[in-house]
This record gives sequence, C-alpha cells and structure tokens, in this order.
Amino acid sequence: MTDAVNNVYLDKQEYGKDRVRLLKVHRDTKVHRVDDLTIRCLLSGAAFTTSYTEASNKAVVATDSIKNTCYVLAKSSKVVDTLELFAAELANHFLNTYSWVEGAHVTIIRHRWARMIIDGKPHTHSFWRDGDETRQTDIFIKRGANGRRTIDLKSAIAGLLVLKTTGSSFENFVRDEYTTLPEAKDRILSTCVDASWEFNVPSLQTESVLPSLSQIPFNQIYDSVRDETCKIFAVDESASVQATLYKMAAQSIKNWKWLDRVSYALPNRHFFAVDLNYFRGTKNLGEHADVYQPIADPSGLISGTVARAPGTSPAAPVSLPPIAFLNTEATASDFAVAVTLLFEPAPPLVQHLYAHRPYATYASLIDSAERLLLSTSTPTALLTQDEQVAIINAHPRIGAAKANLSALSLIEQGYTAEDAAEKVHDTATPSQDDAVTQATLKRLNQEYEDKYGFKFVVFVNGRPRHVIIPVMEERIHHSTREAEKKTAMTDMVAIARDRLSKLGVA
Repeated sequence: MTDAVNNVYLDKQEYGKDRVRLLKVHRDTKVHRVDDLTIRCLLSGAAFTTSYTEASNKAVVATDSIKNTCYVLAKSSKVVDTLELFAAELANHFLNTYSWVEGAHVTIIRHRWARMIIDGKPHTHSFWRDGDETRQTDIFIKRGANGRRTIDLKSAIAGLLVLKTTGSSFENFVRDEYTTLPEAKDRILSTCVDASWEFNVPSLQTESVLPSLSQIPFNQIYDSVRDETCKIFAVDESASVQATLYKMAAQSIKNWKWLDRVSYALPNRHFFAVDLNYFRGTKNLGEHADVYQPIADPSGLISGTVARAPGTSPAAPVSLPPIAFLNTEATASDFAVAVTLLFEPAPPLVQHLYAHRPYATYASLIDSAERLLLSTSTPTALLTQDEQVAIINAHPRIGAAKANLSALSLIEQGYTAEDAAEKVHDTATPSQDDAVTQATLKRLNQEYEDKYGFKFVVFVNGRPRHVIIPVMEERIHHSTREAEKKTAMTDMVAIARDRLSKLGVA
C-alpha cells in the first residue's frame, strides 16, 4: 500500500530475534554430547505491514516469544544435532502456529567443541573450544497454496583455517608496469575457507516437511564436504587458488545428488619470506626460505560457485509441474528449474518470464517467450544486446561433449536414446567418421562464433550431426548478424515447443 502523503511504500520486511544463544546437552548415554548454537529467527508476511506503516502491533509476535520458542523446541526436539532439521522444525512451527505468517527464515550457527583427551582417552563429559570454525545452515520456508511449503535451504562451513607448506605455485600471470609480485614455483598456501552448498528441495506438503527432509543425510554431507575440502587442499598440486576451488566444489556436487550449487570464498593468507641478507648475509629467500612473515592485509580473495548442469540432477523433475504451481507457489528457483526443461538455462529469459506470470498454459508461456525474443530488433525491445547474446549462448554447441549435454539435448543432437539415458562420457574411442564430424563441427562452431559473436543455434530435431554441417556452412557464408540472431531465437522457440510435446505435465 502506497503512502499517499510521502509517495512511498514498504517494499519488503521481516523481523524476529537474532543471536539467540543456546546450549543443548545430550545425556542419553554416559558419553555426553553438546550442541552450542546461535540462532536467528525472522518472520515475514503482509500482516506485519501495518506494524511499520500504522504503528499497529496487533499481528506482531514479540521477539521475546520467538526467543522462548527456540528454547522450548530445543527441549523437546530430537533433531537439534542436525542443524538443517532443527532449523526446519523451528520455521515450520512458526508457520503452523501463526496463520498470518507467510515466511519463516531461520539461520543457525553451530560452534565447535572437541572432546578432551585425558590420559590418552576421550573424556565422557569435558570439552575444549576447537577454534573459530563454525557449521551453519540457512532455511527459508514459505507458505504456499493447498497446504504446501516452498523451501530454500543451504548449509555452510565458515572459518576453516588451513595451511600447507608446499604443493602450491603461482606462475604465468599477467605482467605489466604495475606488477611487482615475483612468480612462485613453490609457496606456502593458506586460506580461511568459507564454503556453502544449496540443496535441491521440492515444495512439500506441510505434514511432510520434516519426514521428507529427514531422508537427506545432512550430517554426512557436511562431514564429506569438509573432508573433501581438506583432502583436495592438501593433495592438489595447486596452480592457483581458483583451480583448487573448482576441484573442491565439483567433487562435492559429484558426491551428493541433493546438492545443486557449491560456493567457496577463499581469502589468500600470505606468508612472505623475510629477507635476512642484511644480517651477516643470512640466506632466507627462494630455496633457503624457512622464516616467513604472515601478512593479514591486504589479501587476495578468490570466490566462485560451481553448479550442477541443468537437467542432470537426480532430483530434477522428469515432468513439468502444473502451470498453476508456477503461477502461484513457485519460487524463482522452482520456476527456473521448470523453464529450463523447455529452454536452456538463460537467466535473462527466466527472469522476464517469471516477472510476467501468470500463464494459462505452458504453450502460452512459450508464446510469451517468443514475443519477448523476437522483439529484439524493434525500438521497444525488452532485452538488451548483452541479454540477447546470453540467451543464445545458453544453448550447447552442436557436437558438444556428451557429458555436457542434457538428456533432451543429446536426443535432439542426433545421439541415441541409450546415450541420453546413460549420459555416456566421451571416453570411448570414436569411430573415424564420427571423429571427422566432431572435428568439422568444432571448426565450424569457432568460425561461426568468430564472425557473429555468439553460438550457432539450430533446431536439429534428431537429424544426424553430419547433416548439420552444410547448414552451418551456408549460414556462415551467406547471412548477417541480425539475421542469425533472429534465426537463433526462432529455433529456440521451436525447440521449446517440441520439448513441450514430449514432456508430461504433473
């Protein structure tokens, strides 16, 4: 509601209790366990708007009550030692207890306590604080129609400080008039790891939130991500922090079908050898270095996110969800997953389509996409030039490695249904004809992209790959950039309509 006097409105809001400190002691056996938690619980919903705009507290659940709820549920809960489940239990409680709450956002941080070793044996009830590293989880559960809940869930490691004394280099980087850093064939590598991973969780009925989430081995996933992070950090002959980051994230996605995205932020903790030549010619540089000065600031910061290729998640839908779900209940993430089954993963397209809901049918959604895409050459174009290119480049190259294609793309590019089902990797020796075709397609893809600045897109429709070669040659030598953009967009729509005809709707 707009404030007519000030000509403003409340755009978004949430409130609750932060920094709720809680220690749960598990005494179910003689060997005690502890969970030391810091909790944030935030509530949101249209009913709270008047507390901001009209100073009305009628709908407000006191933050002190929110704090008390954390303690009461911790007393009765059987899942406090699994952060994700306890966070879900808290969030679901607020939605079930207060009908006007539309969203509950819970963040939990677990602080590490390690069991003391006394006389060579783990002590049954004594602990020591094991550094600043924490385990974290963040869940947002939103009320949907017909008793359903949409869930955004991610977990994290924060503050894992690691160091190795060899096995890291940094060479062949850009050198110019601003460069003073020498190349290093071997160096100390240290970083404070912040890692997070996002779970692929579908919308769930209220009563099935906890039972369904309980099927995910959250504690094992956390232990595995932490172990893989440490293992790869230790054994990788690191050419750069970036290269090591990618290996860490990719391995965890490979290990766990529930993970869709894994992110790392790795600040580079520098250790520079101290020049001791001024002190009686003492050698402490290069191969002689063993005394270093830690440098806290400034530090390099390397971050990145590795995502599972769309359509390859074992938890991904095999059919399209009901259009009514996309119109009313779907989060932006839910919507993107569904649209990616029709179009390749192009954020600009997904964002425009999401913003222009509702759609009567999937066919009308594709019609809307067609109008959006083919308006690109008019003065009223809704997409920028960069967005147009990003949407086109979301499509895989013709002849791309099988492992990089979705099952639908495999069949569309003329591979067999068996290839699509098994996602065959390009490790087998190709036939001579296939090798020639692949080499030709690779060359033509490069020529096309060099000329037009974006990928070649065509509605292959199951034709053998060698049949596409003359089509590519014709379009390279006898077309224009604008004509190619229009052709690419038109064929993208044709691909989407063909996929719709083959996919079921739940």
